[in-house]
Amino acid sequence: MPHDQAYTTTLRSGATVHLNVCAGTSLCNGAIACIAQNGIVLPYAIPSYAGSYYAYYSSVDIVQMYFDTGGDQYLTMNITCDRTTSPPYYFRILNATLQGNELYINASSLYACATYETLPPYVPPTYYTSFSAPIFMKGRIPFFLQDVLTSLNTEFVGNFYYSTQYGVVMNGTLTNKNTGASHFVAFYYVKEMSFNPPTLYNYVLHQGANTSGCYNLGNPSSSYAADIFSVNNNFFQTVVREYTPIYFNKGSGASFPVKTYSTSYYNTYETVVSLMQRLDGVPVFIGAPSLSPWAEWDDVGSYVSELNWLSINSTTLGANTFQPPASYGCQLV
Repeated sequence: MPHDQAYTTTLRSGATVHLNVCAGTSLCNGAIACIAQNGIVLPYAIPSYAGSYYAYYSSVDIVQMYFDTGGDQYLTMNITCDRTTSPPYYFRILNATLQGNELYINASSLYACATYETLPPYVPPTYYTSFSAPIFMKGRIPFFLQDVLTSLNTEFVGNFYYSTQYGVVMNGTLTNKNTGASHFVAFYYVKEMSFNPPTLYNYVLHQGANTSGCYNLGNPSSSYAADIFSVNNNFFQTVVREYTPIYFNKGSGASFPVKTYSTSYYNTYETVVSLMQRLDGVPVFIGAPSLSPWAEWDDVGSYVSELNWLSINSTTLGANTFQPPASYGCQLV
């Protein structure tokens, strides 16, 4: 469902409940759900945590979703099997109740049925072994946490390079939006090392330092960024949803449909978006499970990101792209 729309029901008090579980809704200031009355909006599952939830199959044909919003309000959804729900969303809101600080929403969906042969089959992501694109990130960006500019309101605008064989590179401008200060930063995941296992590096300016330097961040899990577009890393596919740009072509009204994939975070019940691609397969978003699995939202901090889908370059990248320049001073082995 598009970001500016929502399912709606009414509490006994007469207050209106809005819900858009897949995209969040502008009616709730970007949250998944909210209670609205007399011009006052109380959000549930606020944007910073909107992608994190626990889903339990309580019994056959029933799904319960609990959203830990990180604040004083909590959201629980009980979704029962309903084979009469219609495409494209196969979802219907039934009613809602407020008990203390927890909002309960009852709904029904074909997706909650133990078997749903009438749904479209899983379609694997369009596969890329190598590509580059401009990228935007905002928040507490986990690749540059040691930089003097890092805050909860930091922006990065630069370039993203990916190769299943050689690794990941990001370089560009980091800006602290609170102070306006900015400078160049870079992040390298080098897979092909002479004697050492694949290693992470960043090129940042530390507090109190006069110049930027290159720092070894250690060795990630062997599965890090190994196969961003594989079925194993994008195990679940949702219905096609409407995507509204947050940086590139923002405000142009050029919303468009995307295929959305998700996966379980750290092998838990917590499910997050892992990949978004346009219907023609062009990537728009790569989620934290593939890009920064060490950055749990309730630990390191959260961030949003967006690839410039209009500037995807799928030309095969060579090994030199993934080697830090000598001027950075990285100690590669």
